[in-house]
Amino acid sequence: MPIIFFATMFSASISLAFLWGLIVLQNYQHSLSKASPNSIDTPRNSIKNLPTLGGLAFVLAQALTLYIFGWHEALSQTYLLGLGVFGALGLICDLTNHYSPSTYLPELIAFLSYLSILWCSPALQSSETWIPFFGMCRISPWISIGLNGLVVMGTLQAMRRINKVDGLVVSIMLPLWSLLFIFFSHTAFGALWAWPYGNLNLIAGINLGSLAAFTALNGHPALIIMGRCGALALAGGVALLFCALKCPLIVIGLLFLPALEILASLTQWVSTRLYARPNVLVFSILQYLEYKGYHVNIITLIYCICNTVIAGGTLKLIHLLWL
Repeated sequence: MPIIFFATMFSASISLAFLWGLIVLQNYQHSLSKASPNSIDTPRNSIKNLPTLGGLAFVLAQALTLYIFGWHEALSQTYLLGLGVFGALGLICDLTNHYSPSTYLPELIAFLSYLSILWCSPALQSSETWIPFFGMCRISPWISIGLNGLVVMGTLQAMRRINKVDGLVVSIMLPLWSLLFIFFSHTAFGALWAWPYGNLNLIAGINLGSLAAFTALNGHPALIIMGRCGALALAGGVALLFCALKCPLIVIGLLFLPALEILASLTQWVSTRLYARPNVLVFSILQYLEYKGYHVNIITLIYCICNTVIAGGTLKLIHLLWL
Protein backbone atom coordinates (compact mmCIF):
# COMPACT_ATOMS: atom_id res chain seq x y z
CA MET A 1 0.00 0.00 0.00
CA PRO A 2 2.79 2.58 0.70
CA ILE A 3 4.11 2.21 -2.85
CA ILE A 4 0.63 2.93 -4.21
CA PHE A 5 0.38 6.05 -2.05
CA PHE A 6 3.78 7.29 -3.23
CA ALA A 7 2.91 6.50 -6.85
CA THR A 8 -0.35 8.47 -6.55
CA MET A 9 1.40 11.48 -5.01
CA PHE A 10 4.22 11.34 -7.55
CA SER A 11 1.73 11.15 -10.43
CA ALA A 12 -0.19 14.17 -9.10
CA SER A 13 2.99 16.18 -8.51
CA ILE A 14 4.56 15.50 -11.89
CA SER A 15 1.23 16.20 -13.65
CA LEU A 16 0.94 19.57 -11.92
CA ALA A 17 4.54 20.39 -12.82
CA PHE A 18 3.98 19.59 -16.51
CA LEU A 19 0.66 21.45 -16.64
CA TRP A 20 1.98 24.57 -14.93
CA GLY A 21 4.90 24.51 -17.34
CA LEU A 22 2.43 24.64 -20.22
CA ILE A 23 0.58 27.53 -18.57
CA VAL A 24 3.84 29.46 -18.20
CA LEU A 25 4.63 28.88 -21.88
CA GLN A 26 1.10 29.93 -22.80
CA ASN A 27 1.41 33.17 -20.80
CA TYR A 28 4.81 33.82 -22.39
CA GLN A 29 3.31 33.38 -25.86
CA HIS A 30 0.46 35.72 -24.92
CA SER A 31 2.90 38.36 -23.68
CA LEU A 32 4.81 38.15 -26.96
CA SER A 33 1.62 38.72 -28.93
CA LYS A 34 0.79 41.78 -26.82
CA ALA A 35 4.28 43.22 -27.18
CA SER A 36 4.25 42.83 -30.95
CA PRO A 37 0.87 42.22 -32.59
CA ASN A 38 2.47 40.90 -35.77
CA SER A 39 4.75 38.45 -33.99
CA ILE A 40 1.93 35.97 -33.38
CA ASP A 41 1.76 35.29 -37.11
CA THR A 42 5.38 34.20 -37.33
CA PRO A 43 6.04 30.50 -36.78
CA ARG A 44 9.08 31.22 -34.59
CA ASN A 45 7.02 33.02 -31.94
CA SER A 46 3.85 30.96 -32.17
CA ILE A 47 3.17 27.69 -30.33
CA LYS A 48 0.08 26.24 -31.96
CA ASN A 49 -2.51 24.31 -30.00
CA LEU A 50 -0.63 24.90 -26.74
CA PRO A 51 -3.67 24.51 -24.43
CA THR A 52 -4.54 21.13 -25.98
CA LEU A 53 -1.08 19.81 -25.10
CA GLY A 54 -2.44 19.26 -21.58
CA GLY A 55 -3.36 15.77 -22.75
CA LEU A 56 0.27 15.16 -23.70
CA ALA A 57 1.41 16.32 -20.25
CA PHE A 58 -1.15 13.96 -18.69
CA VAL A 59 0.08 10.99 -20.74
CA LEU A 60 3.75 11.74 -20.05
CA ALA A 61 3.12 12.03 -16.30
CA GLN A 62 1.30 8.69 -16.21
CA ALA A 63 3.90 6.96 -18.38
CA LEU A 64 6.78 8.25 -16.24
CA THR A 65 5.10 7.19 -12.99
CA LEU A 66 4.18 3.78 -14.34
CA TYR A 67 7.71 3.27 -15.66
CA ILE A 68 9.20 4.07 -12.25
CA PHE A 69 6.79 2.12 -10.03
CA GLY A 70 5.47 -0.82 -12.04
CA TRP A 71 6.99 -1.27 -15.50
CA HIS A 72 7.95 -4.94 -14.98
CA GLU A 73 4.33 -6.12 -14.71
CA ALA A 74 2.54 -7.41 -17.80
CA LEU A 75 -0.66 -5.47 -17.17
CA SER A 76 1.27 -2.24 -16.64
CA GLN A 77 3.03 -2.77 -19.95
CA THR A 78 -0.28 -3.34 -21.73
CA TYR A 79 -1.80 -0.24 -20.16
CA LEU A 80 1.28 1.82 -21.00
CA LEU A 81 1.17 0.61 -24.60
CA GLY A 82 -2.42 1.82 -24.85
CA LEU A 83 -1.53 5.21 -23.35
CA GLY A 84 1.36 5.70 -25.73
CA VAL A 85 -0.19 4.48 -28.96
CA PHE A 86 -3.64 6.06 -28.64
CA GLY A 87 -2.19 9.18 -26.99
CA ALA A 88 0.12 9.61 -29.97
CA LEU A 89 -2.84 9.20 -32.34
CA GLY A 90 -4.79 11.85 -30.43
CA LEU A 91 -1.79 14.19 -30.40
CA ILE A 92 -1.45 13.94 -34.16
CA CYS A 93 -5.16 14.71 -34.51
CA ASP A 94 -4.78 17.69 -32.14
CA LEU A 95 -1.83 19.18 -33.97
CA THR A 96 -3.25 18.63 -37.46
CA ASN A 97 -6.96 19.02 -36.59
CA HIS A 98 -7.55 15.89 -38.64
CA TYR A 99 -10.37 14.25 -36.67
CA SER A 100 -13.13 15.29 -39.04
CA PRO A 101 -16.40 13.30 -39.08
CA SER A 102 -16.10 13.06 -42.87
CA THR A 103 -12.92 10.97 -42.80
CA TYR A 104 -12.31 7.52 -41.35
CA LEU A 105 -8.52 7.65 -41.51
CA PRO A 106 -8.04 8.11 -37.72
CA GLU A 107 -10.38 5.17 -37.06
CA LEU A 108 -8.36 3.01 -39.45
CA ILE A 109 -5.11 4.05 -37.78
CA ALA A 110 -6.65 3.34 -34.35
CA PHE A 111 -7.69 -0.16 -35.47
CA LEU A 112 -4.21 -0.89 -36.84
CA SER A 113 -2.80 0.42 -33.57
CA TYR A 114 -5.01 -2.00 -31.64
CA LEU A 115 -3.74 -4.90 -33.77
CA SER A 116 -0.14 -3.87 -33.10
CA ILE A 117 -0.82 -3.71 -29.34
CA LEU A 118 -2.50 -7.12 -29.53
CA TRP A 119 0.58 -8.54 -31.22
CA CYS A 120 2.93 -7.02 -28.59
CA SER A 121 0.91 -7.88 -25.49
CA PRO A 122 0.47 -11.52 -24.40
CA ALA A 123 -2.12 -10.37 -21.83
CA LEU A 124 -4.58 -9.62 -24.66
CA GLN A 125 -4.11 -12.95 -26.44
CA SER A 126 -6.78 -15.09 -24.84
CA SER A 127 -9.68 -17.24 -25.95
CA GLU A 128 -11.62 -16.72 -22.70
CA THR A 129 -14.05 -13.87 -22.10
CA TRP A 130 -16.26 -13.13 -19.13
CA ILE A 131 -19.89 -12.62 -20.17
CA PRO A 132 -22.46 -11.33 -17.64
CA PHE A 133 -24.78 -14.06 -16.25
CA PHE A 134 -22.78 -16.74 -18.10
CA GLY A 135 -19.41 -16.45 -16.40
CA MET A 136 -16.09 -17.18 -18.08
CA CYS A 137 -16.74 -18.55 -21.55
CA ARG A 138 -14.26 -20.10 -23.96
CA ILE A 139 -14.70 -18.62 -27.43
CA SER A 140 -12.77 -18.57 -30.68
CA PRO A 141 -9.61 -16.43 -30.50
CA TRP A 142 -10.77 -14.54 -33.61
CA ILE A 143 -14.10 -13.73 -31.97
CA SER A 144 -12.23 -12.61 -28.86
CA ILE A 145 -9.98 -10.34 -30.93
CA GLY A 146 -13.00 -8.90 -32.74
CA LEU A 147 -14.92 -8.33 -29.51
CA ASN A 148 -11.95 -6.65 -27.85
CA GLY A 149 -11.37 -4.52 -30.93
CA LEU A 150 -15.02 -3.48 -31.00
CA VAL A 151 -14.87 -2.44 -27.34
CA VAL A 152 -11.61 -0.52 -27.84
CA MET A 153 -12.83 1.31 -30.95
CA GLY A 154 -16.21 2.07 -29.37
CA THR A 155 -14.57 3.46 -26.24
CA LEU A 156 -12.27 5.67 -28.31
CA GLN A 157 -15.21 7.01 -30.31
CA ALA A 158 -17.35 7.57 -27.20
CA MET A 159 -14.70 9.61 -25.38
CA ARG A 160 -13.92 11.57 -28.53
CA ARG A 161 -17.55 12.57 -28.93
CA ILE A 162 -17.97 13.85 -25.38
CA ASN A 163 -14.66 15.71 -25.50
CA LYS A 164 -16.46 18.94 -26.40
CA VAL A 165 -17.12 20.47 -22.99
CA ASP A 166 -14.53 21.72 -20.52
CA GLY A 167 -13.96 19.16 -17.78
CA LEU A 168 -16.42 16.56 -19.10
CA VAL A 169 -13.87 13.81 -19.74
CA VAL A 170 -12.23 14.37 -16.34
CA SER A 171 -15.60 14.49 -14.55
CA ILE A 172 -16.35 10.99 -15.86
CA MET A 173 -12.90 9.45 -15.48
CA LEU A 174 -11.99 10.74 -12.00
CA PRO A 175 -14.96 9.14 -10.17
CA LEU A 176 -14.63 6.04 -12.36
CA TRP A 177 -11.01 5.46 -11.32
CA SER A 178 -11.96 6.24 -7.71
CA LEU A 179 -14.57 3.47 -7.84
CA LEU A 180 -12.11 1.10 -9.51
CA PHE A 181 -9.50 1.83 -6.84
CA ILE A 182 -12.00 0.97 -4.10
CA PHE A 183 -13.20 -2.09 -6.01
CA PHE A 184 -9.70 -3.45 -6.61
CA SER A 185 -8.76 -2.82 -2.96
CA HIS A 186 -11.74 -4.31 -1.15
CA THR A 187 -12.76 -7.28 -3.29
CA ALA A 188 -11.17 -10.52 -4.31
CA PHE A 189 -10.93 -9.16 -7.86
CA GLY A 190 -7.50 -7.68 -7.23
CA ALA A 191 -6.21 -10.91 -5.70
CA LEU A 192 -7.76 -12.93 -8.52
CA TRP A 193 -5.65 -11.10 -11.11
CA ALA A 194 -2.60 -10.43 -8.93
CA TRP A 195 -0.44 -12.69 -11.09
CA PRO A 196 0.75 -12.49 -13.84
CA TYR A 197 -0.97 -9.24 -14.68
CA GLY A 198 0.23 -7.09 -11.78
CA ASN A 199 -1.16 -4.67 -9.25
CA LEU A 200 -4.43 -3.12 -10.39
CA ASN A 201 -4.40 -0.70 -7.46
CA LEU A 202 -1.19 0.83 -8.76
CA ILE A 203 -2.73 1.72 -12.13
CA ALA A 204 -5.86 3.07 -10.45
CA GLY A 205 -3.79 5.17 -8.02
CA ILE A 206 -1.67 6.66 -10.80
CA ASN A 207 -4.81 7.63 -12.70
CA LEU A 208 -6.31 9.18 -9.56
CA GLY A 209 -3.24 11.33 -9.02
CA SER A 210 -3.01 12.57 -12.60
CA LEU A 211 -6.75 13.23 -12.93
CA ALA A 212 -6.92 15.06 -9.59
CA ALA A 213 -4.10 17.36 -10.72
CA PHE A 214 -5.81 17.91 -14.06
CA THR A 215 -9.18 18.70 -12.47
CA ALA A 216 -7.79 21.81 -10.78
CA LEU A 217 -6.96 23.36 -14.17
CA ASN A 218 -9.65 21.85 -16.40
CA GLY A 219 -12.84 23.40 -15.01
CA HIS A 220 -14.76 25.91 -17.09
CA PRO A 221 -13.17 28.12 -18.36
CA ALA A 222 -10.31 25.65 -18.73
CA LEU A 223 -6.72 26.84 -18.52
CA ILE A 224 -5.54 23.55 -20.03
CA ILE A 225 -7.59 21.30 -22.32
CA MET A 226 -7.41 17.53 -22.29
CA GLY A 227 -7.68 17.43 -26.07
CA ARG A 228 -7.95 14.33 -28.19
CA CYS A 229 -4.53 13.19 -26.95
CA GLY A 230 -5.66 12.81 -23.34
CA ALA A 231 -9.19 11.63 -24.17
CA LEU A 232 -8.06 8.86 -26.52
CA ALA A 233 -5.24 7.81 -24.17
CA LEU A 234 -7.68 7.51 -21.26
CA ALA A 235 -10.23 5.64 -23.34
CA GLY A 236 -7.68 3.27 -24.84
CA GLY A 237 -6.12 2.62 -21.45
CA VAL A 238 -9.41 1.69 -19.78
CA ALA A 239 -10.52 -0.48 -22.69
CA LEU A 240 -7.23 -2.37 -22.95
CA LEU A 241 -7.10 -2.85 -19.18
CA PHE A 242 -10.40 -4.74 -19.11
CA CYS A 243 -9.63 -6.56 -22.34
CA ALA A 244 -6.46 -7.87 -20.65
CA LEU A 245 -8.59 -8.90 -17.66
CA LYS A 246 -10.78 -10.90 -20.10
CA CYS A 247 -13.92 -8.89 -19.38
CA PRO A 248 -14.22 -6.22 -22.13
CA LEU A 249 -18.03 -5.96 -21.89
CA ILE A 250 -17.70 -4.37 -18.44
CA VAL A 251 -16.47 -1.18 -20.13
CA ILE A 252 -19.98 -0.60 -21.54
CA GLY A 253 -21.39 -0.34 -18.03
CA LEU A 254 -18.49 1.69 -16.65
CA LEU A 255 -18.79 4.26 -19.46
CA PHE A 256 -22.52 3.95 -20.07
CA LEU A 257 -23.28 7.61 -20.82
CA PRO A 258 -20.48 7.98 -23.37
CA ALA A 259 -21.68 4.71 -24.91
CA LEU A 260 -25.11 6.30 -25.39
CA GLU A 261 -23.42 9.01 -27.45
CA ILE A 262 -22.30 6.33 -29.90
CA LEU A 263 -25.80 4.83 -30.06
CA ALA A 264 -27.39 8.21 -30.74
CA SER A 265 -24.77 9.03 -33.35
CA LEU A 266 -25.28 5.72 -35.17
CA THR A 267 -29.06 6.18 -35.11
CA GLN A 268 -28.79 9.65 -36.61
CA TRP A 269 -26.30 8.42 -39.21
CA VAL A 270 -28.63 5.59 -40.31
CA SER A 271 -31.59 7.99 -40.43
CA THR A 272 -29.60 10.44 -42.56
CA ARG A 273 -28.60 7.69 -44.99
CA LEU A 274 -32.10 6.22 -45.28
CA TYR A 275 -34.28 9.33 -45.06
CA ALA A 276 -31.81 12.10 -46.01
CA ARG A 277 -32.35 13.79 -42.62
CA PRO A 278 -31.31 13.07 -39.02
CA ASN A 279 -33.80 11.58 -36.61
CA VAL A 280 -34.84 14.51 -34.44
CA LEU A 281 -36.34 12.17 -31.85
CA VAL A 282 -32.99 10.57 -31.00
CA PHE A 283 -30.54 13.00 -29.46
CA SER A 284 -27.61 12.24 -27.25
CA ILE A 285 -27.80 13.44 -23.66
CA LEU A 286 -25.06 15.97 -24.35
CA GLN A 287 -26.92 17.37 -27.36
CA TYR A 288 -30.12 17.59 -25.36
CA LEU A 289 -28.50 19.43 -22.45
CA GLU A 290 -26.74 21.84 -24.81
CA TYR A 291 -30.01 22.42 -26.68
CA LYS A 292 -31.77 23.26 -23.41
CA GLY A 293 -29.08 25.83 -22.66
CA TYR A 294 -27.65 24.29 -19.49
CA HIS A 295 -24.43 25.81 -18.18
CA VAL A 296 -21.23 23.88 -18.82
CA ASN A 297 -20.69 23.21 -15.11
CA ILE A 298 -24.24 21.84 -14.76
CA ILE A 299 -23.70 19.51 -17.73
CA THR A 300 -20.44 18.31 -16.20
CA LEU A 301 -22.09 17.72 -12.82
CA ILE A 302 -24.99 15.76 -14.36
CA TYR A 303 -22.61 13.50 -16.29
CA CYS A 304 -20.42 13.01 -13.22
CA ILE A 305 -23.28 11.99 -10.91
CA CYS A 306 -25.15 9.80 -13.41
CA ASN A 307 -22.13 7.92 -14.69
CA THR A 308 -20.81 7.43 -11.15
CA VAL A 309 -24.08 5.80 -10.10
CA ILE A 310 -24.19 3.57 -13.19
CA ALA A 311 -20.51 2.59 -12.92
CA GLY A 312 -20.95 1.83 -9.20
CA GLY A 313 -23.96 -0.35 -9.97
CA THR A 314 -21.95 -2.16 -12.67
CA LEU A 315 -19.12 -2.93 -10.25
CA LYS A 316 -21.60 -4.13 -7.64
CA LEU A 317 -23.19 -6.42 -10.22
CA ILE A 318 -19.77 -7.82 -11.09
CA HIS A 319 -19.11 -8.47 -7.43
CA LEU A 320 -22.39 -10.38 -7.11
CA LEU A 321 -22.13 -12.35 -10.36
CA TRP A 322 -18.43 -13.08 -10.59
CA LEU A 323 -17.01 -13.03 -7.11
